[in-house]
Amino acid sequence: MAVTINAAVSGQTSDTDSSGTLTEMNAITGVDGQEFFCTTYNHTFRWINNRWFPVHGIDPRYGFMLQDDFLGTVGAPWTAAGTVNATAVGGTGPGQWTITQSTASTRSCIIQNAGGIQLGSMDLYIEAVIRTGALATASEDYCLTVGLNDNSAYNANGAPTDGVYFQYNRAVTGDFWGTRTCSNSSVTANTSTIAVAASTAYRLGIVISAATDAKFFVNGVQTADTHTANLPTGASRQTCLCLKIDKTAGTGASELFVDHLTVYGFFSSARVS
Repeated sequence: MAVTINAAVSGQTSDTDSSGTLTEMNAITGVDGQEFFCTTYNHTFRWINNRWFPVHGIDPRYGFMLQDDFLGTVGAPWTAAGTVNATAVGGTGPGQWTITQSTASTRSCIIQNAGGIQLGSMDLYIEAVIRTGALATASEDYCLTVGLNDNSAYNANGAPTDGVYFQYNRAVTGDFWGTRTCSNSSVTANTSTIAVAASTAYRLGIVISAATDAKFFVNGVQTADTHTANLPTGASRQTCLCLKIDKTAGTGASELFVDHLTVYGFFSSARVS
């Protein structure tokens, strides 16, 4: 089970517990500034605003960490397709990219290192801070996906071959966040009870526990469904980071604003001693 990212975990409140397993850490509701050395990950975590977060750089023997605030021009390590621009920030961060598409049966996206992430032997945490544009309608429709998705080509349902992701697809889920796991094009799909609102910022979190399950969080609140099927694991099921809009109807600009991305992973065993 990967490190918990939801608000207030049930359990004891303590500022004295300082070391233990992942299970022991997740059983503690911390206080801001409290630190805990997790022996499962061989890393120190700090309780910040209702969640445990890794402190400083992660020892590369045991894991990795990536953060992006989308500063400056659009480019490496991302590949852009369609219309992607660096735009004025909405007052919440130092940088922002806007992914826009106004032509039906076409897509715009940013994708990183296609096929570069191998799931199954590590716990992985992904958090994206995004902002929606106008909600989809029957005449101006689109599908939005955020998370792991190896498909940068147009697909009316935003479907990858392999992925773990959030989806807003009005035609399928209405104006609610959907959650998806997909392995070799076989999909497990759920619709949450958390509504999508127009022009609203969201913190979308995905916690993947090795080959066991995937949990999804919207602004720290876990969606009802934990996915245990169709996790893309195995040597031929690589996936990658992707944020995407597939435009399905209309000629108006459908937009996805991307403010921040954090990814960290902890391996099941050290990759080198």
